[in-house]
Amino acid sequence: MNSPFIAASVLAADFGRLVDDLSAMDHAGVDLFHWDMMDGHFVPNISFGPAVMKALRTTSAKPFDVHLMVTNPIQWIDAVNDAGADNISFHIEAVADPMLVIGKIKDKKIGAGLALNPDTIIDTIAPEIFAQLNRVVVMTVNPGFGGQKFIDQSMKIKQLHERFPHLDIMVDGGVNIETAAIVLDAGATTLVTGSALFNAADKQKFIATIKGGVQ
Repeated sequence: MNSPFIAASVLAADFGRLVDDLSAMDHAGVDLFHWDMMDGHFVPNISFGPAVMKALRTTSAKPFDVHLMVTNPIQWIDAVNDAGADNISFHIEAVADPMLVIGKIKDKKIGAGLALNPDTIIDTIAPEIFAQLNRVVVMTVNPGFGGQKFIDQSMKIKQLHERFPHLDIMVDGGVNIETAAIVLDAGATTLVTGSALFNAADKQKFIATIKGGVQ
């Protein structure tokens, strides 16, 4: 089993001290930062937008991964790219023409990802769509809220790993020491962790345990 990449979910940070929290995560050893941008329409909550991310872009040299939980993702791409995104993922459930959105993201010379809700079935998505992606985000909670209970998506992860070996399979939702073992065994390569990481007494140990201690 390869060591996974660890993405810190900015949604779990203290919004009153984002600079401090992101710096602490950087020093603890996360590989990238995961930004859940919510529009209050595709999901009921509103989180933060490109302006906040842009203001924090100099906090870390590590990749900024943007997860658009929005109804019209194509309208966000220019601003998110300008804010310093290294990868943009959007929800298949939000668009009629995913290839159009993927094309616009790839025109920016950054990674393109597709997020799948727990109820979304892989076989309903054309294989040629996956062929154009860098990453697929497997949601293990329903989108829109942090701190939810983990929904096991092992079968979906295994199917993606077997059918599309080129993809970075990111798992987002309810990831902790115990659930990390489940999704890594299924073939996940990048884990988004929020509450479990930010609330850990020893964040560096938490990251190291998942990277090297989960077998």
